[in-house]
Amino acid sequence: MKTLRDEVRADIERVIREMYGDWVLKITMKLAHSPFGDENLYIHVYLDDDMPREKGGKLGRLLVNVSDLMGEELDGVFPTSAPCRRGAWSMSDRTIPEGLIATAWKLCARVDGKPPTQADLRRALSTAYYAQFHALSRLCADTIAGGEFDANRNDYAWDESYRGLIHGVVVEACRQIKGNRFPAKIREFAAVFEFLRQARESADYDSAIHLYEFEVIRQIKVAEAAIAGLDTVPVTEQRRFVARILINTKGAKETRKRTDEGKPAII
Repeated sequence: MKTLRDEVRADIERVIREMYGDWVLKITMKLAHSPFGDENLYIHVYLDDDMPREKGGKLGRLLVNVSDLMGEELDGVFPTSAPCRRGAWSMSDRTIPEGLIATAWKLCARVDGKPPTQADLRRALSTAYYAQFHALSRLCADTIAGGEFDANRNDYAWDESYRGLIHGVVVEACRQIKGNRFPAKIREFAAVFEFLRQARESADYDSAIHLYEFEVIRQIKVAEAAIAGLDTVPVTEQRRFVARILINTKGAKETRKRTDEGKPAII
């Protein structure tokens, strides 16, 4: 016998499929508590990657607010008192790296033939670095908590992992990666990351430097290529890279020192 909750779930799924049609790959629903202690229904809609952008393509997971969708409060069925917003308990934005690269290009664009200002160039260089940082954060989160279409993904763990990087620790790890047996694309990403970190600090804090338009444009291109290259690396090597970035205990450092030297790890 169907319960009221079952009927509401069925109605919600019907409305979603009417909205997105055959572009819907899967719909999942689960009850969970927000950080504010409210019990809410979280609906994740998995859309086809080929869906036209004007129809909402490339959205991947959506968090749908029940009251907005049904046009009414469902008190006693699915409490919806907490606001529907992005965060650790919903779907975080996966497009930040690409968005930051696009922003860097906009900052370098000439307006009415006029070159970008020094402030624009400084901001563009800094933004290119943060695009790389967010790309690495996304990789770490996907590796630990599950990727965009992983049915076993944990959104809480994904957000925690995404925020788990420390700039200085990542730079040190990248410095160690350059000379060992990681794939070329990871070594390139690490080298660009280390360089852009220093360039970003100079752009943000050093009032004496003068940036040249052609050089900033080149660094944006390099950062964009490094981000794209990271996605082409085999998953097994991506996992090794993530372990190198996130795990920095004494035992881990001793083990990676031996493996980098071609010696067997001691367990």
